[in-house]
Formats: sequence, structure tokens, C-alpha cells
Amino acid sequence: MAKKHLASLLIAGGITLAGLIYGPKVIENLREKSPVKSEVIAESNTRTYSTGNLEGRIFGDLYSEYTGIKGIVSKKATINFENELKEMWEKKLNKYPNKVAGEFFNKEVKEYDIHNSEKMSLESYVSEAQESINEINKTIDWNEVSKVKHLNKSELSLLKKAALSLNGKDLISYALTEIMPSSEGDLNENVLDFLLKNAGREYVEMIPAMHDVMTSFGPYQFTSYAIYDILDTKEGASIINQALPESNKIPRSVSLLEGNDHHKAAYLFAINNIANLVNKLNYSQKKTFENSGISKKLDLVSYIATAHHLPKHAQDSYKRYLNNKTKTAYSTSCGTALRLYANKTKANFKAVYN
Repeated sequence: MAKKHLASLLIAGGITLAGLIYGPKVIENLREKSPVKSEVIAESNTRTYSTGNLEGRIFGDLYSEYTGIKGIVSKKATINFENELKEMWEKKLNKYPNKVAGEFFNKEVKEYDIHNSEKMSLESYVSEAQESINEINKTIDWNEVSKVKHLNKSELSLLKKAALSLNGKDLISYALTEIMPSSEGDLNENVLDFLLKNAGREYVEMIPAMHDVMTSFGPYQFTSYAIYDILDTKEGASIINQALPESNKIPRSVSLLEGNDHHKAAYLFAINNIANLVNKLNYSQKKTFENSGISKKLDLVSYIATAHHLPKHAQDSYKRYLNNKTKTAYSTSCGTALRLYANKTKANFKAVYN
């Protein structure tokens, strides 16, 4: 009931793009009494940047939060990214006090340094995502995956075929759905490229989920329902993480992610959500998934994105899609809330691939 109630609140409040993941656990350590106070950042960290193909766009919502630009985007924009990042976290923490998130803010966010951040293009970031996938594919023990996900031989074969079809562009398409507010793929892609080139990957990888009560941040806006490995409880990507050697494992907590951990976690979480789907398919659905579902990459990536948001509903939607022999887009099998996610992913997918 808790999942449905929280989802209803989000949809009723218009917060359908926040990237929450629902699960069976109690929400982490929420309340702190004192508000987070803003600190003055050195003016030397304020710089003027060329806005490139963002010029002329009108920014509001999260685009303004991310860039500090409000209204019409000029040819040049003066931005203090250190201030912007801190202000986003302060808004989140003051609205949703959270001990774990507060500790992350103090230990990591306050250490962000525009001068030392790693600047790169979106194309390079896609390459980082691809390298993360390659590293996992080289070391993952698929027999262990079969064991922890309770898959038989034919089900494991389906999972492997689907997982091994994914690439860096697919992960970034999925990331854009989570972190960007609109369904305009080209704009989402250009904003991420602007942030990576000017604020650096560290900035992107610490952007908080503004409408999320949990410790959630980064390009995929993960929460502890996606990454959690404490005692005997494992969630999401942490389940598949068991099939990796220690040298290639992701951290046990969202708050410990850094660098390519984000991409690795996204791939592991995608594998977990595909495994959960395969587990629920009947014989006919499995044959359709094998014969046409896996090859229809856009719909598979859309499933991955929607399963991040509402896993049970995404599974039901994808089964309807398979029942229709994949003759229509996956999005047409989705309800209203998931269709928004699926259509957004379609736009991002096309932008990244083009």
C-alpha cells in the first residue's frame, strides 16, 4: 500500500519525472531539526560561459536549477556552479530533512570544486558508460545471476541476450529520462552536454533529486531501492552485484557512488529489472520476447526506464506489449504515468542516437 500511496501523491502533485524507485523498505532516517544554511562561495568561481545551441531557449523548472539561468537564454551566461549545486542540495534538505543526505552534502557536495572538476563532452560520457558496461560483461558470473534471480537455463539465455544488447547510448538515454524535466530529447541532450563541458561530470553526478525524500542524486537519480546491501537485505542493482568479483563491484550504498559507479549501477539495475520481467513471462511471451522484443531496442530501453520508476506496472505493461506481439510501441501498452516516462525515453533515445 505504501508504494501505491506514494506514487499517487507524486502523480497528483505533478511530480512524475523525479526518478523515484519504489520498494518494500522503510524510508531512511528522515528528520533533522535545523535547516541547512547557505554559505558564500568565492566570486572567483563565477564565470561566463557560451551557451551555444541553448541560446534563445526559455529556462525554468529544473533547467534553471541546474544552470542558474532563468528565462530566455542569452549567448553568454554568468554562472557559479558551486553555488548552484549547494543551493539545490539546501532546497532538498530543507524540504526533506534526511540524515544520510545531510552527511553526503557535508562530505561530498561541499567539496565540489569547479576548478578541478573533470570536463568532458556528452560523447565522452557515453564512452564512459560503454566502458562501464564492458567491464561488467567481462567479469560477471552469469551462473551466479541465474542463482540469485532464480532463473532456469532458457530464462538466463533470454536475460543474457537482452542485457548484452545494451550499450552506452542506451544508458545515457535512460539517464536523461531520470535527470531532465522535459520530453524534448534534443534539449535534454544539449543541457547535459553543457553541464558536462562546463561544470564537469562531478557536478552532474551530484545533482540531487529535488522532489525525493531519500538520498537520491546523480544522472540516474538512484535511491536505496536501487542500490542497497546491508546485512542480509539487498535491493536492485545490489542483487546482481553479487555476481561480480570484489574488484569490480559497485559500493553498497547510493551515498558511496562516484564516477563510473553510476553507469555500472545503471547497467546492473537494468539487468535486475529485465530478470524480474523474464521471471514473470509465460511461454508465449518468452518466445515473443526472444523473437522480436529484444531486438526492438527503443522499447526495451523504455521498459528499463519505466521499471526504474514503477517496476510492477512496467512489467504488466511490457507483458501487454508482448501479448500484442510487439506490433505497437511499448508506450501504447502503458498507463498514463508510465506512458509519460516511455515517451520521454523515446525522445531521449532518438536524440542520443542521432
